[in-house]
Amino acid sequence: MTLKNPHSSPKMLARAKLATARNGLDMDPEDFLTLWQAVHGDSPKQARTEELQPQADGWSKQLEDALRGSASPQMAKSIAATERLWIRIEDEFGMLTSEEVTTQFGLPAEESASALIDQGVIVGVLRRGKLRFPGFQFDFETKQVWPVIKTLIRIAAEHNYDMVDLTLLMVSPSTYFEGGSRPVDHLDDPDLPDKIRNKISVEW
Repeated sequence: MTLKNPHSSPKMLARAKLATARNGLDMDPEDFLTLWQAVHGDSPKQARTEELQPQADGWSKQLEDALRGSASPQMAKSIAATERLWIRIEDEFGMLTSEEVTTQFGLPAEESASALIDQGVIVGVLRRGKLRFPGFQFDFETKQVWPVIKTLIRIAAEHNYDMVDLTLLMVSPSTYFEGGSRPVDHLDDPDLPDKIRNKISVEW
């Protein structure tokens, strides 16, 4: 199943279709709209949260290149699909700031969210040029990080998976889980680390 941009509308897609034609881009309007919103912040969720920050990370550069037509149509489609997955992560689980993590989970000042990344305790990624923490790794009832996260980070590091790779892996359906469900749906499964290790080993 192909993920659609949840922040699209018929009117937005019509504008995207005109824009691709005007700029001579060989790109699906849905993909163009996803890339445009990622680069320019022109989406309902972006308007509700914060001003778009300067794009400083490698992923943002890929988005900008694809939007300008510098990437091949196939690469642009792949980049847009991955960006839509990030949108789904943000909508379903949230992407917390360092301050939100520290406040909601009662971390002492010397244990900032950034420091916990260095310790291999939590997952942090760059979004819109800022450090963010995928919400799926937190148990909001107990105010704790799911214990398995530290193990998964270690397994990922052993196979040269960075935090972006691990995050996307966690929310992607997999045949390693019943019904092709996602690893993130099995955070309390004692077999999760072995399944992740096996999946990463095959892909690596």
